[in-house]
Amino acid sequence: MNPIEEILKEIPTPSFSVDKSTIMYRIEGKQSIDFLDRISTNKISDKTKNISSKTIITDNKGSIVDILSYSIINESQINFVIKKNNVKKTLNHIRDFIILEDIDFILDQPIIRLSTFNIDNFKIPKLQKQSLLSFKYENDLINSREFFIYENDFEKLSINVLKDNKIQNISNQEANLIDLYSKKIKFDNRVSKVNPLECGLYEYISFDKGCYIGQEVIARLHNYEKISRKLTYFISENPVKKNENIKINNISVGKILDFEYYKEIFFGISLIKTRASDNFVNNGLIYLS
Repeated sequence: MNPIEEILKEIPTPSFSVDKSTIMYRIEGKQSIDFLDRISTNKISDKTKNISSKTIITDNKGSIVDILSYSIINESQINFVIKKNNVKKTLNHIRDFIILEDIDFILDQPIIRLSTFNIDNFKIPKLQKQSLLSFKYENDLINSREFFIYENDFEKLSINVLKDNKIQNISNQEANLIDLYSKKIKFDNRVSKVNPLECGLYEYISFDKGCYIGQEVIARLHNYEKISRKLTYFISENPVKKNENIKINNISVGKILDFEYYKEIFFGISLIKTRASDNFVNNGLIYLS
């Protein structure tokens, strides 16, 4: 068992965490579905109406601009969630690809992101009923779920479902550690030149759909198995930064995607060159000095 697994075992469950790091937008207009399908990696269709899903916005070189959580409400409306830090860059990028579509981007009312960990299954439907979007993530230690809920609806829901059942409210640091261990990509678009295939995000890519922004690059990497980096945990006792290059013996072997500082260590996920991974990864981790 590696050090981060030891730490995770100390985090109380069942538990929950709440943050206000995301906001919700609506794409409105009769061409909303066709537009999002044209510019992103997943197949966007009214056949998946009211189903929570994710799609990736990429640039012409196949690098991630953002990962959108979305739900199709009807043929003229798609709700999507975006990190507050990403709003300006992501929306500017998306708007650049509007050609003739008559669509609008409308800011919705405030939302919260509720994360739950190892809660009883019978509580899930109550949370899903109030949520705008919901997702499930599993690993060997902790089963987590993510719900996006209107802020105005959360207080009553919290009292009825969470606090009355004595589910502990853990810190955002602890919640982030669980997310990182689950390799949940909460993409920060200050991080550059990251391909979705390197991050293992195959489930959000439709390889049989038509052309989208960056499709040729992603298809080529996939078809010819040219993925040169892999998602890897790291631990460091020294401060790190997002998008920082990782060097071993003065040789660049990868970059840092995301991390959390907890109990005097920095733990996170990184992209490590495959050859370097074979040489330096130990017990699922790369240790940075």
